[in-house]
Amino acid sequence: RLLFFVHGTIGRYDEAVAAAEKVIEHAKAAGDTRMAARGAQGYASVALSGSLPTSQLIGPCEQLMIDTAGDRKSQAVVAGVLAQLYAMQGDFAKGREFSEQQRQMLAELGPSVTAWSTSLERARVELLAGDVEAAERELRADDAALAALDERYFRSTIVAMLAGVLATRGLTEEAEQAVEIARELADEDDVASQVLWRTAHARLLADAEQPEAAIEAAERAVEIATEGDDI
Repeated sequence: RLLFFVHGTIGRYDEAVAAAEKVIEHAKAAGDTRMAARGAQGYASVALSGSLPTSQLIGPCEQLMIDTAGDRKSQAVVAGVLAQLYAMQGDFAKGREFSEQQRQMLAELGPSVTAWSTSLERARVELLAGDVEAAERELRADDAALAALDERYFRSTIVAMLAGVLATRGLTEEAEQAVEIARELADEDDVASQVLWRTAHARLLADAEQPEAAIEAAERAVEIATEGDDI
């Protein structure tokens, strides 16, 4: 399980998938259903960004929804992954259905950091569907909730993603503020956050007619991203 966290954090998603599969295997052998469910949610979350195509992941993830019955948190995580998988295939109705299912499951468990970070999945579904304003609403709500808690790990990614959405909408000043917040919050080894804020920053620099600085920021984002498995 620790290997899973290490590989997942730095973007070695295929290795994280292999570690998660071992967690499930050993947990089942030990009769530890809770740990098996945690392994299942881990598998789904990293497999989404690994090398397997969506067509090969939807079936296994739907089976994981069955396997994790009784563990609402694990089911919610898997539902969030299924939401993105369906959206990636262009089935936005199904994507939103699973996205709402994720939200309701976590709401039943009460307030938590997990419940306030579902915008990472929900916003991706909306962006794939072309609804940038909906993505912005989701990200803003979670950013505000996590900021109130002084949470950093999830918020750095959410606010970095928000920066890109704001840049897309032409809200330059707010996008610049989001970039600075994400830059300050993001850990050095947090690949997703580091890539997302630099990508948004590059777009803002390009819009400001600073092409050399924009290219430098974009190339650094690509350099960081290519260290991992996420295309």
